[in-house]
Amino acid sequence: MSKYLDMCRRNEFQALMTDINNSFDSFIQSGHADEVLFLLKERQIMKDMSENKFNFEYIRLATHLLRCCVKIEKSRMDAPLSKELQKRYSDIKDVNSHNAKLNYALMIFVHDVLRGNGKTAKENLLCRITDLNTNSFVQNNDQLRMYLNIIKSLFTLTETVDILIENVFRGSFWQKEIMVQKANFLWVSNILWVCFGVDMEFLRLRDVWLDLFRKAIAKNKTELVFFMHFPLSHVFLNLMNTQEGMRQFNADVEIPLSAYIREKVIPEYGLKPVEKMKDCSGKKRIAFVPDRVVKNAPFKLLYSLLYELRKQTDHELFVYDLETIEKSPSDPEMIRIIEELGVKYVSNHRIITDSGSGHYYSHFNKAVKLRERIVADGIDILVSMNNREQYNLLLASRTAPLQIYWCHGNFEFDIDGMDRRITHIPQGLMQENQLEYERFRLRQHMLFMEADIRAAKIQADIIRGNYPQGKVILGSIGRLIKLEGDGCIEKTAEIMLKNPDTIYLACGHGESAKIVAKAKEYGLENRFFFTSWVDPQIYCHVIDVYMNTFPNPSGESMSEYLYYNNNIGAVTDISDLTAYSETAGFLIALTKKIGRENLRMRFKLSENDEERFNLQADSANPVWNSLKTRADEMRKTLPVGKMTVGCVLLSENIPDFLPRLVEETMKKTQLCRFVFIIPHYLKDYEADIRGRFVDGVSLFTEDDPFVANFLLDIYLDGNSASRMFRVEPGGNVKSAVCLSDGKSVDKYSDLVIKSVVHLKYNYSEVTCGDFFRKSERTDNMGISVYLKKDSSFRSIAGEFFKAHPAAVLNISRDALDAEQELISALPESQVRIYDFAEDAKYSSDILIYDDVETVNKSNVAMHNICRVYLWAHREKTFSEALSLEYFQRDAELVKTLLHIEKLPDDNFEIYRALYGDCFRDDDELKKYFYRTATGLDYLINQLGYEIDNPELCWRKKIYRRLLDVYRRPAEYKDAKGQFDCILR
Repeated sequence: MSKYLDMCRRNEFQALMTDINNSFDSFIQSGHADEVLFLLKERQIMKDMSENKFNFEYIRLATHLLRCCVKIEKSRMDAPLSKELQKRYSDIKDVNSHNAKLNYALMIFVHDVLRGNGKTAKENLLCRITDLNTNSFVQNNDQLRMYLNIIKSLFTLTETVDILIENVFRGSFWQKEIMVQKANFLWVSNILWVCFGVDMEFLRLRDVWLDLFRKAIAKNKTELVFFMHFPLSHVFLNLMNTQEGMRQFNADVEIPLSAYIREKVIPEYGLKPVEKMKDCSGKKRIAFVPDRVVKNAPFKLLYSLLYELRKQTDHELFVYDLETIEKSPSDPEMIRIIEELGVKYVSNHRIITDSGSGHYYSHFNKAVKLRERIVADGIDILVSMNNREQYNLLLASRTAPLQIYWCHGNFEFDIDGMDRRITHIPQGLMQENQLEYERFRLRQHMLFMEADIRAAKIQADIIRGNYPQGKVILGSIGRLIKLEGDGCIEKTAEIMLKNPDTIYLACGHGESAKIVAKAKEYGLENRFFFTSWVDPQIYCHVIDVYMNTFPNPSGESMSEYLYYNNNIGAVTDISDLTAYSETAGFLIALTKKIGRENLRMRFKLSENDEERFNLQADSANPVWNSLKTRADEMRKTLPVGKMTVGCVLLSENIPDFLPRLVEETMKKTQLCRFVFIIPHYLKDYEADIRGRFVDGVSLFTEDDPFVANFLLDIYLDGNSASRMFRVEPGGNVKSAVCLSDGKSVDKYSDLVIKSVVHLKYNYSEVTCGDFFRKSERTDNMGISVYLKKDSSFRSIAGEFFKAHPAAVLNISRDALDAEQELISALPESQVRIYDFAEDAKYSSDILIYDDVETVNKSNVAMHNICRVYLWAHREKTFSEALSLEYFQRDAELVKTLLHIEKLPDDNFEIYRALYGDCFRDDDELKKYFYRTATGLDYLINQLGYEIDNPELCWRKKIYRRLLDVYRRPAEYKDAKGQFDCILR
């Protein structure tokens, strides 16, 4: 210890400070520690502070003193110095000098600790620094990192949140100026969020922030209300990243904000709705409003849609960029490529007067300026793309005649002024609510896909060398919080434990601590690797098997992965977690067996615009010829002339219904042979699997299960992995029976037999619909009526049936009471009663509805020959309804039917009236007609299939394909048509 006293006597205080900080625990055990610390405080630290000098080693010392609860003897200079430091802190008014103010806050903190006021010192420090203007710190990354390190050395996140709740956002908050109030929030969302990472501990701020938000509304603090939307949204939607969390946020924040705008802001600021009437014809001005123009997934999709609209329409296109600088400024390069499309670009941030204020600009003024610009530009259609405070103002104040919300994942955003909701996200991919969304297909533009793939693969090979060799690399790309979804890590761990030669790359921003903790529970902490943000174009070649996250799925990163990997190698379907595990296991085993690149080289992406991505065999790859040869050898062991039905079994755990389906079908027909392929990794289970099936089933254990493409005629499609085994061109699989929609074994069996019959007797060529009507009906047409309780059409319907004796009302028993008035007005010959509503519907030629919501739920257009929509509130007569332009195509079909009093025995005349222009001559028309109606009846009746109620089980699938030529015109299959339908 004499060493430390000697250093004091020699005034070697800088070296003394470093020695003490480096070995504080041993230093403090000595009897002279109190004397040394007092001398250090008096002669060096307080002297430096009085001269405005500060050494960050003092922070380290204060941290040690707090940790060990050490108190230093008081000095007569303590009180004067404390008063002087606080005066210097308060005297700094210029926000551009807040770096110096932070240094004084740190000096006050150190001095308070040296005086023994440790507990209050930490609270006071955090209160002082969160009042400082963040612009002084976020613009210098090196300086910011230094301050972040200081904060992390002094505070835990729990301590930080405690102090924020009790000392920053309560108490004197409402006595602070608006700029200081903003600073309080920005320290959390822009600095502490970075310091501690995305952590659920921040959720504890929710109640106090929502309380402030509600009080700001009650106090009519318009700027604070608008400003608070960003920190509320940024923090809580990142932490509650589920549809349930978004629903709660919509209720807590979006709806109150929208109501506040409607009730207070609009009247106070005189915001008048646009006067321009909605015009559904001609050239339109369409505006999209993204929150930033940067190279992220929403922008890539926006650019892709703009490209298609520009190519296929003459609409004027606008992009109003909110440029949410709290996240990042927009990218000049991305702005350039938008403008090169001929799209008018406007930055919301550049049209405000206080853009030089950093993050302290007026959020309300920014929203108003944007509205003024959009109204001045005469926008017809406004498309918002996220939940931001500007959208609330734009929509609630009616900024455009038609206002649309384009959902990129938040299906719960629901505020005043939304006329329509659209999304590119396929049905069923994410958990959704009951709000109605119109869907359109959208493929990401090749501009973002066709990077230098060769260079990316070279870089990927270098990166792969940084990880354990000989391992199959699983992974995902996106925010790490998606991995924290309910059951996601647990399912991943289950897969990795079954496959010890795997590692996992978690690629993306976020906090990894909770994921690591979960991995440790399974002993997998050394097999998880965290990369932070990555370039998807490179890491798509690093990851061997992409694991979709759930319940919040991966976004465009997974689409990019599929593109760069020829649509193979990803576990995409999260609706069935058993299938998820099986698919992952199969891809892992196949990657180990045949190699990553060998697997991908077999496929190529389809050019089919109907699908976002479509798996397609690369016929140039010689592996397919070898598989075809192998399949030919296998067929020689099977009975001649039978259709092969089966699948690849990805797991030894066979669902019970599959053996029962095989047995049930084999009782009904001898036209098919069931064949199942077992991958090599299930060879040890072959005997057990064989024992699950009845005799007469063929099992093959194969190193390359893709032989199923050439061996099977009909694939039993149980999950998303099945698409790998029925790819085109060149494969043999011509049909698939979906086993995942909840039918009974008996119904599945009938579907299998239907597929066998169609393929064996060449019905796959039918393109205009399988049936027109039941063959036994020759003298009347079936009509089903679905009316609301108070429908004004009910009396019109009665008049219609009386005027058309060839019309028959098809009705189910459960609807008899509701339609008793209508039924009693008709003769018995015009009423046909069915046991079930579905029977009545599928036996009808015409469906009449008076409620568009019911029409949508019933998917009428896919079931029936013609459809008539009648809205009760329009009080249209039947004839008036048919004259509406919207129904012209249906009207012609209906009129054709209504003017035929006696139907021919074989229905040929009606078939020709509907489909005649689709064929070259009557001979070709007859060929298709007899294949669909008479021919199919002949097969059912003459070949002796034992199908329960064959009339019903065939009709359901058949009617769904009617009138494709009328329902799906070719011009609606491109992006223009899809979007035009949405805008119509």
